[in-house]
Amino acid sequence: MYKLETKAGDLLKSKLIDGVGGVVHGFGVRGKTHVEYLDALGQKDRFIVETNQIHGNTVHYLMWPKKGPVLEGDAFITDRPGLVCFIRTADCVPLLIVEKTGRAVAAIHAGWRGTVEDVVGVVLRAMQETFGTHPQDCVAAIGPAICGRCYEVGGEVIAKLSKLDIGDCWKLGDGHVDLKKANRSLLIRGGISAENIDVSESCTFCDDAFNSYRRDRFEDERQWSFVMITGSSGARMSYSTNMPAGGGAR
Repeated sequence: MYKLETKAGDLLKSKLIDGVGGVVHGFGVRGKTHVEYLDALGQKDRFIVETNQIHGNTVHYLMWPKKGPVLEGDAFITDRPGLVCFIRTADCVPLLIVEKTGRAVAAIHAGWRGTVEDVVGVVLRAMQETFGTHPQDCVAAIGPAICGRCYEVGGEVIAKLSKLDIGDCWKLGDGHVDLKKANRSLLIRGGISAENIDVSESCTFCDDAFNSYRRDRFEDERQWSFVMITGSSGARMSYSTNMPAGGGAR
């Protein structure tokens, strides 16, 4: 991961995703939106579908560049140029997945509930079923989130994470868990090789460049993470649908 200075502010980027042509992406800092970043990056040919995250594993396939209802879900996939996949976080884990050909992308919000429900695995299966995307042909980036030293949870959460059967690298003892490590393990289990996964070392609780719900207790402040296939969005018209593979919303 590295930091890019833009007119909108600092933007964290993955060198792995940078290596894929025809894709723009980034993990933002507090106080800046995906719209501001895309403007700063000169990405005017775009369409943004309104979404509401619900801490689950529902996946939406973004297709039509037209206004519609607010989409309830925590993961968004597309193969359509100009449609922005984005999520908002303030301690939860933001993930971006990009097919190496640049043909399909995904943005995922993984709190502890989404992690327990393996939202990462659901997205990888949805991309394979919808686009024919093979996980081994993808790169992924995990953005800034609360670190394991700062993230203390109850025994119920630890018990549910333990049922994922991904080892215990995410368990720090004394009720502390590292959701970035848990989701990295889920990406690997889903078929993306370890060398194709970027992980940010930034902790949203420790670093006040980021919003942190646990630190600040602000409901409305989030940072934005986004990924978009560049090019004309008018060539392939479609909208969005809830993927059957997305599982039930919480």
